[in-house]
Order: sequence, then C-alpha cells, then structure tokens
Amino acid sequence: MLAQANDQVRTATVPLIFIYFFFYDFAYTAMLVLYTLEILPYNIRAKGFAIMNITIYSTNAFNSLVNPVALDTIGWKYYLFYCGWLILELLFVMVYIVETRGDCYLFASSSSCGLLLF
Repeated sequence: MLAQANDQVRTATVPLIFIYFFFYDFAYTAMLVLYTLEILPYNIRAKGFAIMNITIYSTNAFNSLVNPVALDTIGWKYYLFYCGWLILELLFVMVYIVETRGDCYLFASSSSCGLLLF
C-alpha cells in the first residue's frame, strides 16, 4: 500500500514541477527585463540592462557551481544558510526596490534619483 502511494507521488511530482516552472518562468522572466527598463532613466537604460544581465549570469554560475559543493560539504545545514540568505534578499527588496504600482513608467525612472552608480 505504501509503495503504491510512493509511486503515485513520484509520478505526479514530475508534471507538477513542469507546470510550476512554466508559470514561474512566464511571469519572472519578463518581469526582470520590464522592471529594469521601467525604473531606469533613458540615458542609462542600456548600462543598467547590461549590469542586470551580468548579475543574472554571475548568480546563475555561482548557484550552478558553488551550491552543490556547499551542500556536499555542510549537508542539510546549507539549507539554513540559504534560507537566511533569502531573508536578507527579501529585506533588500523591501528597502531598496522602487514601487511602480499605479505610477506611469515615466515617473518611475525619476523616482530612482540616480541610486545606481552611473
């Protein structure tokens, strides 16, 4: 009975992962580009977009190369570190990311007030 339940769970997990990542990628991939281009003034938009892409590629490389080594080295404790890092990222977003809801995109770029180092 338990083995049959495990097989059903295993069978359902793979399609659910694909469904989850379809909607995640559908929303998040476009949001990265749109938000970055929306908040940056026109004269630094290309530089900001380039920095965004460099940041994304470097974090993807870090996650691909460092996470498996750290997980093998310290085991389940890495999940505690990772959750702490996610909390720090959340705090950063809450403090520093410009809210653009209800604003015209032209006003969003003026509210950043040159926070980027350009």
